[in-house]
Amino acid sequence: MSWLPIISGAFVALSLSSITMIITFIVPSVTAFNYEIGQRFIDRLSYYMDVPMATNLLISNFRFAGGFPNGLLAPDRDQYLRLRNALAPPMVYYGLEDGSISGFYKGGEFNFGYYREPGNGGYALDDPKMAKHLASCVEKNGTQKDCIMDIGSQYTKCVDECKVQLCPDEDSQKNCSSLMSDEDRSACDGKKRYCAQYEIAYAPLDPSERLGYVPLTNFCHDVRGLFTQVEGEVLQSYFPITIDLGTTSQSSFPLGNCYHADGTTRVNRSLAGAYGYCGTNGEVCNNTFAGGYESSDYDPRYRPWYTAVRESQAPTWFGPYPYFMLGLGLTFGSPIYDDVDGKRVFAGVLAVDYRLEDIAKFLVDTYGGTDTAVIMYDEASPNYVVASSTGSPAAKLVLKEDPSKPCPVSSGTMADTPCDPARVKVSEFSTMSGNEMDNMLVKASLRHIESSYPEELISIKAPSEIRFDVYLSQNTLFEHPGTNLQWRVIIISPGNRSASDSIEANHPLFGTIITVGLLGVIICLAFFIAFYRSRKQRAVIYADWRFTCAFILGCALFNCSTFAFLGPNTDMTCMMRMWVFHLFFVVALAPLFVKVWRMSKLAGSSNIRRQSVSHTKTALLMLPLLLAQTIILTFVSIFDPPHQTQNTEVVAGIVTQHIVCSQNTMALFITEIVFEAGLIVIGCYLAFKTRNMNDNFGESKQLIFAMYNIALVSVVFLLLSILADLEQGDKKMLQAVGVFWGTTVSSAAFVIPRLIQVQNFTSGSNVALSGIGSPATKFGSSQN
Repeated sequence: MSWLPIISGAFVALSLSSITMIITFIVPSVTAFNYEIGQRFIDRLSYYMDVPMATNLLISNFRFAGGFPNGLLAPDRDQYLRLRNALAPPMVYYGLEDGSISGFYKGGEFNFGYYREPGNGGYALDDPKMAKHLASCVEKNGTQKDCIMDIGSQYTKCVDECKVQLCPDEDSQKNCSSLMSDEDRSACDGKKRYCAQYEIAYAPLDPSERLGYVPLTNFCHDVRGLFTQVEGEVLQSYFPITIDLGTTSQSSFPLGNCYHADGTTRVNRSLAGAYGYCGTNGEVCNNTFAGGYESSDYDPRYRPWYTAVRESQAPTWFGPYPYFMLGLGLTFGSPIYDDVDGKRVFAGVLAVDYRLEDIAKFLVDTYGGTDTAVIMYDEASPNYVVASSTGSPAAKLVLKEDPSKPCPVSSGTMADTPCDPARVKVSEFSTMSGNEMDNMLVKASLRHIESSYPEELISIKAPSEIRFDVYLSQNTLFEHPGTNLQWRVIIISPGNRSASDSIEANHPLFGTIITVGLLGVIICLAFFIAFYRSRKQRAVIYADWRFTCAFILGCALFNCSTFAFLGPNTDMTCMMRMWVFHLFFVVALAPLFVKVWRMSKLAGSSNIRRQSVSHTKTALLMLPLLLAQTIILTFVSIFDPPHQTQNTEVVAGIVTQHIVCSQNTMALFITEIVFEAGLIVIGCYLAFKTRNMNDNFGESKQLIFAMYNIALVSVVFLLLSILADLEQGDKKMLQAVGVFWGTTVSSAAFVIPRLIQVQNFTSGSNVALSGIGSPATKFGSSQN
């Protein structure tokens, strides 16, 4: 019967703890992180990537308003080039369903225009209608040559005279007749688009059946963007769009002459013919190719950037993919239409190109020279790099015949080498440059990929070559609205690792905590030795010495838990600290709780009789409390284990990394508040019941003092740790002092009065101290 209240109390406490644990598992704690840097970058990147959309929208609206008298057909080439010259992106152009294309690139060392006449390749070399195109190609040295296709080359071939039919996109192919209302059918029909019918064919393998092509010609251009070969008027390098051309003297621009691809032969072409550029009524002119220095076989209609828009009939990003002579880039294309016999007929694609180098330049301009670094790569595996703020190339040259092998030539255009540009995976990005910041970006990227892109910031330890201890990385997904573009952005910012999160050898509190813990152990062990050695003295015999000794040993063990506060915060040490602190707390409290419960039973009994508790019974009385604590800690260890957590703090622009022990929920905290605080409150109540006990019996005053001391210390130090703005190291120091104070003072309350009593008995004094008299006279001897 004497065990029933203890077992019942432990069961009730464990039940309440379990309920609160289940509730708190449902409500996880929330930690706020700073994403201001990432959001600013996304805003800037969104603006930058919106430029192509705004550019195409401007050209499309200009075309709709009649800005191009011929709807952007070949005679409107110069009008388009003038408009294009005023636009910011380096590469702006268009391709039409008749095969024509025009635009120019302005960027650094590359400044050239390009133009293709309307028409289909794959014509017979003796076709008189196509003779003007056959004769329009040039060698690198400017020598005229026939435009003859290579064996197996692609060309566009009309089907059913290129009559229009419904385009292949989903809206155009939808069966509108199945819709119920006229309004819905009308809206459905309004989304239908029509496309010319043609197919991609290939030049025959038989050398005797050679075919001709309509060439794409590269041109020199002047400051207005128009193609020219006039001496001294050819623009030699890119000029910023911020220049006001209307107020700038032409002599301010880097001007020169136009040369063929060999770099030495001056361009002087005056090929006459009834070209599309000359007019729509068969007019003949001789300036179609003025300034044209190089020819190639190129038709926009079978290029991926064009077919992607044609098939989707929607604005589309395509790439990155190899550009002709310009490395890797991506294209934003928008469809344009003509109204023909009440049908919306697909007319072509307005396009803006961004080279990867252009995007990298944007990143370098934004973050170059700062301590923040950015890398962008494809969201889809294998996560090819798009660009980085370090400016390192996101492409490499590989052999055309074997892309797995690097190109043996480190410089030169792709036309000069047997190599092609290839994209670089994020995993191999740092090996291309050897840059330490690239290495940090790769480490951060791989950590985010492995962690499935967590919301939390991830810290990356910096090598000694970098002046910061740690870099904190965040990830965000960039999606261009209304398009198919998805990039993962990783941003790393330097931070300082907090020195106060863990108490290691170099921490100023390291020696202090060792001293406090060691002093607590020594004092409690000294009390135990002195008390145990006096166990046969009458004053100690009557003091339930076995319970007291067990309590003091538990206090010494509880002080040992202070040493667990030392060392770094790892998953293992976080788990160890939880177990050591909470289990040793109950180990220390259980003997005191059993003793105060026994004294309260005696105080409440009207027929006090001799009580005898053996060693085995003492252990069994404490067992339910220890078992309950073990169950709680085991449950938490399985379902919400304490683990190392990396948090960040931004104060006055300074980023600090904190590595602390934490849990996903408040389950442990609330559960232990219910269980451990419940034991203390019940112990205080039981001790209070013994307050009127005869001073000649038991230790009621010591019990009350010890329980209330533990309660007071627990409340004070808990409130301080919660309410005070303390560093993690300071909280550990506070906890160590609380353990020291609660254990040593409570142990002293039992030991010192008894030792004084023993000394008094030894010296013949009959002075009675509180709780010490001659209980054997009144109650008989007690063998406790």
